[in-house]
Amino acid sequence: MPAPTRVLLGDTLIAPRREALAGLLGSEFALTAPEDFGEPALAAAAQAAAVLLAHAAPSPVLEAAPRLQLFQLWIAGVDHLDFPLLRRLGLPVASAHENARTVAEIALAHVLACGRGLALGDRKLRAGDWSVGRFKAAPGHVTYGKSVGILGYGAIGRAFAALARGFSYRLLATRRHPEPGGAGREGLAFLGGPESLPRVLADSDFVIVTLPRTPETVGLLDEAHLRTMKPTAWLIVVGRMEVVDEEALYRACREGWIAGAGIDVWTRTPPPAPRLPSAHPFHELDNVVMTPHCGGWTQEAISAQMGFLADNLRRFRRGAPLRGLVNLELGY
Repeated sequence: MPAPTRVLLGDTLIAPRREALAGLLGSEFALTAPEDFGEPALAAAAQAAAVLLAHAAPSPVLEAAPRLQLFQLWIAGVDHLDFPLLRRLGLPVASAHENARTVAEIALAHVLACGRGLALGDRKLRAGDWSVGRFKAAPGHVTYGKSVGILGYGAIGRAFAALARGFSYRLLATRRHPEPGGAGREGLAFLGGPESLPRVLADSDFVIVTLPRTPETVGLLDEAHLRTMKPTAWLIVVGRMEVVDEEALYRACREGWIAGAGIDVWTRTPPPAPRLPSAHPFHELDNVVMTPHCGGWTQEAISAQMGFLADNLRRFRRGAPLRGLVNLELGY
């Protein structure tokens, strides 16, 4: 009988799930964790592992693991990885995208919170101020039937589209390689490539950013792009904040180029004291809804990720094609 596949649980968040994962995998796998997660102990433990299961790993740990054949992430994001090293080592990397539905749900929550003034109304009413509701000068608007642009029509974008059907949103989207006729098959009003970004920005009442951070996307939504949006439009950021020029977005919200923003992802996570998520005072603006990068962190997403990990590890053991393989050249 073949020896068990040795899997190293390489961080403090996945290690506590050792028993649950072992129950899913069975005796064909030997799951281990170091005594501590400092670099020396982790490097020593990695030397005998065939698979490293973690959200990240210091470069010396990867270099000290001659038997390592797979770096399996338990998260979806990969922008923090040392891609030149991974390419040099020829080490396959797979990520877990089982949180798409939960991220799509928080994107929808931000659309509603921004469009209907829910967060602002909550803050005001706690102080006895009824000015956001029926006693303000003009009534608000529903989000039903509005145009929503999705930048990065991948797993999260598709999950959002499924949720959006009940709201009759008119959906426009961009993706790196749109297929001919894809808009009709996906039930979208429009689907274009990166060159269609200005069109989607100008035509949308809400713009949802789901793009990963790559060399091509960092700073993509700069001042010029933000100024093409409607002054009544909202920007919802649930992918990576680095895709947006953060200073330009702050000024756009403060100066009224756009209606405001809903932000779940930040460049300072977790932040230093005073623990504000940005160097810019978004927290002072009434037209910004802020959440603490909680979009993909739900019990359901964790359960789905565990199932995904178990399936991918079994695939690895029997030599079957892996799910979620990362393109080490493109960086996602």
